[in-house]
Amino acid sequence: MTPGEVFERHRALAHRIAMGYLRKLPRSIEAVEIQTVALGGLWDAALRHHQLPDAEFTAMALVRIRGAIIDDLRTRDDFPRRARKTFGKIWQILYSDGFSTTETIRQFTVALNIEEDLDQHAKIRWLTDSIETLPPQQRTVMRAAFEGKIQPEIAKELGVTAARVSQIMGAARETLSGRWQRKLAD
Repeated sequence: MTPGEVFERHRALAHRIAMGYLRKLPRSIEAVEIQTVALGGLWDAALRHHQLPDAEFTAMALVRIRGAIIDDLRTRDDFPRRARKTFGKIWQILYSDGFSTTETIRQFTVALNIEEDLDQHAKIRWLTDSIETLPPQQRTVMRAAFEGKIQPEIAKELGVTAARVSQIMGAARETLSGRWQRKLAD
C-alpha cells in the first residue's frame, strides 16, 4: 500500500486518540488543533512505515500520534517540565495531608527552589518574545545564533559578510539590553 492509502485507512485511529486527549485538556484548546496534530503524527508514521503489516503499523502509529500530540502540548506550556513535575508533587502532598493554605504552598516553593526555576523561565520567555519584536534582519540573526549557528554560517545563509553579522548581532544585543534595563527599572 502507498503512504496515502495507509493514512486514509488509519484516519479514524488518529481521530480516536485526539478525542481521548481532548477530554483531558482545557476547553481553550480546540478539537481541530489536536486532530490536525494527530493527523500529522499519522502521516509521519505512514510515510516512514507504510510497508509494515497492519498490526505492526497500528502499534507504530499509536506511538507516533501520541508523541506528536504530547510534543505539541509541551510547546504550548508556559512552565518548564521540572516545575510542572514539582508542582504535581506539591499538590499531591497538600491534598493527601489536607493542607490548602497559601503559606504552606509558599514554603514548598521556597524549599524546592521553584521560584528560581520560574524566574529563569520568565527571563527566557521574555528574551524569546523580545527577539520576535526586533527588526527582521536582527531577528533572523539572533534566531540563528540561538540555534547554535556560528557567524560564518549565518553570513553565508544571509549572503553578507561575517563582519556584517557581527554588527547586526551587536545592534540586537544593544536593543535587548536596553529593553531589559527598562524592564528592571519598572
